[in-house]
Amino acid sequence: MLPKLMLSKPMFSRHCSPQHLLISRVDAIGDVVLTLPLLGLLKQAHPQMRVTFLGRGYTRAVLEACVHVDAIVDFDELEQLPEAEQIRTVAALNCDAVLHVFPHRAVAKLCDRVGIARRLGTAHRWYHVRYCNRLTMMGRSRTAWHEAQLNVQLAQRLGLLVSDEHNEPPALQELAQYYGLSVSAYWPEGLSHANTLPTSLSIPADSGDRYSMRDRRVIVHPGSRGSARNWPITHFVELVERLLAEGAQVYVTGTEAEGVGFRRDFAPVFERGALDMTGCLSLEQLLGFIQAADALVAASTGPLHVAAALGKVALGIYPPLRPMHAGRWGPLGPQAMALTAGDALCTACRQTDKMCACMAAVSPDRVAETLRSVVGK
Repeated sequence: MLPKLMLSKPMFSRHCSPQHLLISRVDAIGDVVLTLPLLGLLKQAHPQMRVTFLGRGYTRAVLEACVHVDAIVDFDELEQLPEAEQIRTVAALNCDAVLHVFPHRAVAKLCDRVGIARRLGTAHRWYHVRYCNRLTMMGRSRTAWHEAQLNVQLAQRLGLLVSDEHNEPPALQELAQYYGLSVSAYWPEGLSHANTLPTSLSIPADSGDRYSMRDRRVIVHPGSRGSARNWPITHFVELVERLLAEGAQVYVTGTEAEGVGFRRDFAPVFERGALDMTGCLSLEQLLGFIQAADALVAASTGPLHVAAALGKVALGIYPPLRPMHAGRWGPLGPQAMALTAGDALCTACRQTDKMCACMAAVSPDRVAETLRSVVGK
C-alpha cells in the first residue's frame, strides 16, 4: 500500500472539488513520466476525481500504462481539427477544471473558449493571465526543486493539493512511489508479435548463475531526440566494449533516424555481440523491453525516466549546468542514479546546445564501474 502524505483540506470548497480534471502536458515522454507522480497524489487527495490527460500522440503508450489516467486526448489529432470541432471535442469531456502543467498558448485559449470552470496555470505566461482564472506566480528555470516536485508544487499553489506548513513539495523518495506505471501488458506479447524483429532479440530468461556483469541485460540508449546534452558516441561505444568484456548482454536502442546516425560507430561492438535494436521497437515494445532488462544508460531522455519509474537501474549522464542539471531533471526511482562532471559555471558549455566538455568528462570507466557496483552485485 502506498504511504499517505500529510494532506489537509484543499482550497477548493468541498462541493466545488473537481470531479473531472484535465491535465495538459503536451511535451516529451520524459516530461510526461515526471508528471505521473502528481497524478498519483491527486488521485489520493480526490479518490472520486476523473483525470483526463491531454498529451502528444507519441506519449500515449506511457499514459495508457499509468493507472492514474482515466482517459487520454491526443493533442496532435486535436490540433488538426477545425477550431469549432476542437471546442466541441473538449467540451464533450465535461471537465470542470484544467491544470496547465506545461504552458501552451493554443491549449490555454481552447480551454477558455470551451468555458472550463477552473483554468489553472502559472502567471509566468502572459497568455495564462488572459485565459486562466486561477494563477500562481511560479517560475521553474532558477528553482532548486526537481521537475517532479515542481509539478506537485504547482498543484499545491493552485489549491488541488495542500502542502506542509513550509509550502514545500514531497521529498523525491516519496514521489517515486506514485508513478502508477505498469507495462506488463507490453511484454512479452507485444514484442513476440512484432514481425520485424528477429527471434534473436528475445531477452533470455534469468539463468540465476551470475558473476559480476555476466548475463546482466543492459540497454544503452545513445540518443535524446535533441532534448538534452548528449554523451559522446565514442564514450557509449567504449562503455559497450567494457560491458561485453564482462559478459553483459547489451542492447542499443533508439529511433531509426538515430540508428542511421551512429550505427557505423557501433559496428565493432555489434560484431562482438551487442544487439542493434534501433528502429525495431514501437514505444509499447520499448517499455516492455525496459521492464525485462536490468539497467539502462542514457543522457536525460524519456527511456531513462521510464526505466527509473519501473524501478530499474537507471543511470543518467548530465551536465552540471542549470536548468538542465540532474537536480532538476535527474531520473527519479529506487535505483535511479545520475553522473555529472565539470564546472556548473563553465562558459564553454553554455555556448553550445549539443555537446560539451562536461558531458565528455564523465568517462566510460566511471559509468562501467558505477553499473558494476549496483547491477553486478
